[in-house]
Amino acid sequence: MFEKKTLQQHINEFTRKVDSRESKIHSKIRELEDQVESIQSQIKSQAAKIVELELNGGSPEQVDVTKKSNRELRLQLEEIQDSIRGYQSQLEHAPSLYAEDLKTIRQAAKDATADRKKEMEELSSKVDDKKAQIESLQKELEQIKHEWNVLYHHDDYYTFSSMLSYIDPRVTKLDHSKKEQFLKDWLSGSSSLERYFKEQPLSHQGIQRTVIPRQ
Repeated sequence: MFEKKTLQQHINEFTRKVDSRESKIHSKIRELEDQVESIQSQIKSQAAKIVELELNGGSPEQVDVTKKSNRELRLQLEEIQDSIRGYQSQLEHAPSLYAEDLKTIRQAAKDATADRKKEMEELSSKVDDKKAQIESLQKELEQIKHEWNVLYHHDDYYTFSSMLSYIDPRVTKLDHSKKEQFLKDWLSGSSSLERYFKEQPLSHQGIQRTVIPRQ
């Protein structure tokens, strides 16, 4: 199955065809112009010869022969000049000359326009799909950021503050910052929690509480 030619291929073929034809015409015109130049030179030379024969008493036969030759050259010159004009007329861009070629190019242009429109519609559809995907991903990203922020700003102290006295009754005597640090150490399984109470002995008089063993 032959591959469909593109519009540019049709145009290139047309251009090559026109250039080749016009190049041949120009070449032929130059060839004929060289002949014209040669014949004009011969006509001029024979005209001078006729004058010399007539002035110097040349025989009528010589004069007639030269004039006859001169007339033939003039007729030949006219024919060549007519040919040149004929070739030159071929350089005029008559619409009918390339009618079929131009018809083919016009159809190729219509096909190319239709193909381009179809491709643009497909790309527009892809753009819409990608925008929808981006919007969905953006929402997902915002949700992930929100969840991360929730986790980042999570405060263990407020979660366990009501349980501190059960972990160790002495904690209630600590200031807020030490309570927070104590809780962090306890949650991490630290074995050096006693350091928080070395300088703050806690009286065991009064209400007795059940102490939850440290983990």
